[in-house]
Amino acid sequence: MNRMITFVVFTCLACCSSYGYASQQWSLVPEQSKITFTLKSTLHDVEGYARTISSQFQEDSGIAQGSFNVDVAGLTTDHFKRDKNMYTMFDLEKYTQIHFDFDHVDFKEALTSGHGPVLFNGVMTIHHMSKPLSVTATAHLVDGVLVIEGEFPINLNDYQLKPPSVMGIIRVNKIVNVKYSIVLTTKE
Repeated sequence: MNRMITFVVFTCLACCSSYGYASQQWSLVPEQSKITFTLKSTLHDVEGYARTISSQFQEDSGIAQGSFNVDVAGLTTDHFKRDKNMYTMFDLEKYTQIHFDFDHVDFKEALTSGHGPVLFNGVMTIHHMSKPLSVTATAHLVDGVLVIEGEFPINLNDYQLKPPSVMGIIRVNKIVNVKYSIVLTTKE
């Protein structure tokens, strides 16, 4: 009998994480999440944003895996001709999404204290190229809502993308600065 009680207690403790979190699926809150991008050109800075973001995000005992996805057709600078050049650069008809897949990301500090740094190690796929990418973020947890914020540069040349130009006079820099604020809630 004592062995049975010990087994049950041990099993219960093993199934519950030391952080109080069991395996959870997190859902993106698209209306509160945003991804913006900025790049320099010979005339002025160009700013844009992603209208369409999706996510798969599974967390188990503070360790997360999943992906963030952006529809290329959902990227906009709110300028029709500039957007058309951008979609041509991405070869939109062939490559419709940008993916960032990550695995084994440690969220323990953010989940226990309510905030903390997070290092995403993963693979970014843009166009037809996949490259390793490490991104440092800050995560905040308040009332079951997880907010992940940060920024990172992308070199278009790394993904075999030629920065657009207009008549060879107006040129866009190859470095794009991406800022993000991803808002997630739990699915229980």
